[in-house]
Formats: sequence, structure tokens, C-alpha cells
Amino acid sequence: MVDQRVTTAVQNDWKNREVVEKVHLNMLKITSFLNEFNLKMQFQFAMLNERLTALERNLELCENAYYGGVISSNTETSNRAHVNPESEIEGVSGSAPQPPPPPPPPPPESFPSPP
Repeated sequence: MVDQRVTTAVQNDWKNREVVEKVHLNMLKITSFLNEFNLKMQFQFAMLNERLTALERNLELCENAYYGGVISSNTETSNRAHVNPESEIEGVSGSAPQPPPPPPPPPPESFPSPP
């Protein structure tokens, strides 16, 4: 009788240990996957950031060529022609409509090609 209870307790203990081991291994697999995913996403975001930086630089070059002024790195304080938004709508300001801006100058010979 005592041997049967001990045997049953040992068997239940082994079953519980197996369940705990399976849960532990699955948690390790999930952790490994998340770590790999994190590294891949960090790399992808770094590549995307480089592309966006290159596009921003090209945009600044285009703006500089179009407006003919020096464009700062902060686009909100750039040296563009400041136009009152109300003057662009006919009849709002009461003055004559503004003429369109002149066409952009041709690009210089050393204009960098896009990456």
C-alpha cells in the first residue's frame, strides 16, 4: 500500500517535471525567436533610416536648385520664398493673384545621381 502511494507520487512528479520542461523549452524557443526578430528589425529600420536620410538630402538638393537659396537641414526654417496662404486664393486678400514661380534652373553638371 505504501509502495503504491510512493510509486504514484513519483510518477506524478515525473509527469509534472516533463510538463515543466516542455514549457521551459517552448519559452526558450519563443525568446530565441523574439531576439532574432528584434535583431532583424533593428537592421531593417537602420536600412530604412539610411534610405530616408538619402531621400531627404536629395530633396534638399532639389529644393535648393528650385528655389536658388540655401536650404537648412531643418525644413521648417528653410530659406524658401514665404507666401501668405490667403494670397494664393483669389478674392481673399483683394490683391492681384501672384504670378507662378519661375521654372527651376537646369541642374549643374556635378548634380549627384540618386543612389
